[in-house]
Amino acid sequence: MLSNLAQYETLIHEVFCQSGRTHGRKGTWFEVQACTILSKIGLTALSSLYFIPGSTRFNGELWDISTLATLSRSIIEAYCALRYIAVEETLEAERDLRQLVWRFHEQCERLMMLKKVNLNSTGIPKAHRIRDELRDELKEKIEKNLAFQFFKTGRQKEILGGGNCLLKERGRICKDAGISESFYRAEYKYLSSYAHPSPVGLNFLYGQEAGNEESIATIETIVETTIGFLAMTIRDFAEVFPDQAELLPGEVLELIEKWEYIFTYWDSSHPPADD
Repeated sequence: MLSNLAQYETLIHEVFCQSGRTHGRKGTWFEVQACTILSKIGLTALSSLYFIPGSTRFNGELWDISTLATLSRSIIEAYCALRYIAVEETLEAERDLRQLVWRFHEQCERLMMLKKVNLNSTGIPKAHRIRDELRDELKEKIEKNLAFQFFKTGRQKEILGGGNCLLKERGRICKDAGISESFYRAEYKYLSSYAHPSPVGLNFLYGQEAGNEESIATIETIVETTIGFLAMTIRDFAEVFPDQAELLPGEVLELIEKWEYIFTYWDSSHPPADD
């Protein structure tokens, strides 16, 4: 039913091939994170097939565009994390800082969740104390990191607040990866409108019924966007594990080249999107 479904399923298959070939490898913290993120991307993409007409997993009854858009947005976020954590070349001090801030954010999130439960429950006080100690230890290491010293005071406070695991905006990550920043911002905003019960999102859904042309066109647009980011995922994962580049099928390489071209020349015919 969709003209791009075969391409989408081809890339999903290749993501799982890469994941299978690298599963269980011993490597650096960054390489382990890359493998985990790739697995997440593959599973998310596989789940999306349940909401795409014509796929082998589509049951023919459930047309849930909002869920499909949310899954696509999750894949974009995961791609940015993969690129940021494992692919981008940085100085050693900044690379260490990225790891520290990532782990620091994790402990802050865990502590926040622990505070939401009954602190008198069995094991909770001990878990809270352990997470507190880990957070404080990581905070101290962050403050001593050389790259951290170059941030302005306000930015340092934001980092130590633990509210964000990234030191860099996703739009900038995409731009440095050769992906049009305006494309990322426009598509992320579009997908987010379906993810939230906002006026514009609900208006999008109005009139989109199972099987009608508008629904099919919307699903095809979402799938097309996701294809682009899956192609970049496969390309960049092969940078983390160079032996994977030699194993990429010709059809996958063609899709990677196609989307590198699209992302490179997107801004020549499209004005920048608003933040």
